[in-house]
Amino acid sequence: MTMTGRIVLVFTTVLLTAGTSFAQWNFETVDSSVNVGWYSSIAIDSADYPHIAYLDAYNHTLKYACWTGNEWFIETVDTGVGPDELDKSISIALDSLGNPHIAYSTEHGNPGDTIRYAYWDGSAWHSVDVVDSGYGLIWPSLALDSQDRPHVSWCNETGGCLKYARWDGSDWQITTVEEGSCTGYCNSLDLDSSDYPHISYISAAEYLKYARWNGTDWEKVTLDTVGYYGFEGINTSIAVDGSDHPHIAYTYWITDDLKYAYYNGSDWQITTVDYNSITGKEPSIAVDSEEFPHISYRSTVLKYARWTGSTWDILVLDESSNAGIQNSIALGNDDNPHISYAQGSSAVLKHAWYDSGQGMETPSRPAQGHLTMICSSPVRNCVTVTYTVQGIGSVDLAIYDILGRRAAKLITGEQSAGLHEIIWNCCGMPNGVYICLLTSDGEMLARRFVINR
Repeated sequence: MTMTGRIVLVFTTVLLTAGTSFAQWNFETVDSSVNVGWYSSIAIDSADYPHIAYLDAYNHTLKYACWTGNEWFIETVDTGVGPDELDKSISIALDSLGNPHIAYSTEHGNPGDTIRYAYWDGSAWHSVDVVDSGYGLIWPSLALDSQDRPHVSWCNETGGCLKYARWDGSDWQITTVEEGSCTGYCNSLDLDSSDYPHISYISAAEYLKYARWNGTDWEKVTLDTVGYYGFEGINTSIAVDGSDHPHIAYTYWITDDLKYAYYNGSDWQITTVDYNSITGKEPSIAVDSEEFPHISYRSTVLKYARWTGSTWDILVLDESSNAGIQNSIALGNDDNPHISYAQGSSAVLKHAWYDSGQGMETPSRPAQGHLTMICSSPVRNCVTVTYTVQGIGSVDLAIYDILGRRAAKLITGEQSAGLHEIIWNCCGMPNGVYICLLTSDGEMLARRFVINR
């Protein structure tokens, strides 16, 4: 059977506005099932499309959602995950081909917990145990290195230690970062330009701590006294910038403030970002191309803060009851933030994103002047591209792989106004993510699709 993908491109002149305005925030429901929005983790691919991993606490399953360009594609990755506990977490990262990788923990039971790692290889999901099993394995955090190999940190609550593992291409290499009862709570992992891990976490003495692998040993620093009684809402989140400097957002549980720690190359700088009445719960941080931090967090509402270079801009994004539970932030093209979170007593999964009007395309919904996909992705043997030119003009239509290399040139030259269609035979192309790019008179539109046989 031949599976044909159809991509529709409606080309019009679109006025793009530069700069930033909070009026350009958009909100949508990703999964409206009951009790599904827990522990979401978001990543953005090169086409500016969001990918979200999350827990369906009702069915105890790990779920994955990605935006195809026209709709959300949702599937179950693994079962026996959860249940809805305050010490669980899920962590997603995308490799150089845009394929998702997820770290998570399994349900309590016999023989206990397992830290697991799932990845999409272009045609199927694979789920494997990492290097630890037993009881009290919690808070896994994932990052991929320059070779797309996974690194995972987690807390072994029963064993009393923070642990770290990396895949060397044939086996998991595991180390204990720090020992101590309850050490490793709320840990978060990122990698620097040398693929060395940086981890933020909370120790048994209720301190915010930071550990960095220097190539031969773990360097550890105590940064702040935070407290963790009750667990609910507390978190740390780390991001390493282009200068290999760590940025950490964390909950100051003693007063429920949102705090931020940053290493400038010589000293740690710590500041309170928001202290407005129980406001600093569950922060998630990302760093933009100017090395400025963006933080999503919650009180009883979803909030967002970004550093402008001189001050913190703070915004309430979603004022609905219990919005922002277990949120996650990632930055897309032009440093535009995307946030996944649970909303309401039914914990539906939501997605908020900021559209600056810059770049090829933001994941805006089908409308005049945007691409519209009218059948499912992935495709197998051929892709039908249908597009409309509003007036006579030069048209360039080409296919690129996810690394930006041109895979095929479909149309180059002047075309008349109206509807056009072309079929591209992709049988000789390897599985993966591709971009269809239409350019005319200096304007461009793009649509992502997947080849999967």
